[in-house]
Amino acid sequence: MRFVVPLTAILMGCTGHETPGSESKTTLDPTDTTVEECESEPGDIVEFLPRLGCLEDFELISAIPVFPEPGTNLSVWTAVDRNQDDLLYFINSKEHSLQWSFAHEHLGASEGMQPITELGQFNLFEYSDPDRRFLLGAVTRYDDDGVWAYELDPTDNADAAMIQAAFDKVCAHAWMCDELYFHPTSELGETMAADLPDHIPVITNL
Repeated sequence: MRFVVPLTAILMGCTGHETPGSESKTTLDPTDTTVEECESEPGDIVEFLPRLGCLEDFELISAIPVFPEPGTNLSVWTAVDRNQDDLLYFINSKEHSLQWSFAHEHLGASEGMQPITELGQFNLFEYSDPDRRFLLGAVTRYDDDGVWAYELDPTDNADAAMIQAAFDKVCAHAWMCDELYFHPTSELGETMAADLPDHIPVITNL
């Protein structure tokens, strides 16, 4: 059975991370990159970070989402490159309002990699094809609710295996791993969330 956390439980101080039988997400990666240690230095100018080691890292590269939800929140784009052994990028979302622009500038032919297509074709392929190169998402902080959430674009039709792979990768490289939820942003996302393993807590009513 999937474990879904109501928002009221969070506001009352109860989270799904301590539910009996649920697996601690900090054990997913034996290298344990979730220790709080900043990846960046104050004043750094970066295109991406390989991990979010502290709140200052998040604040350095986060931006207001392109399609913000009600309330105060900031977001960081993520991309898992399946052509590079699932290499993870936390993208400077102040500099790149689209994941495509980051991929086009840094992960394409100019860097000796597979060329990045134009925006329309990129979106069509990377959000719908089962053989897509990237697993795209975002880490969003909902300040009004005190929630960290991993999210997909509402048009993304990723299956449960893709969502799990991306979530686990992001969680293993973020200091807030124990506080991170998967937040479905579409009806399909909610359907796929029902098939996620129990160590991934789901929140649906932000």
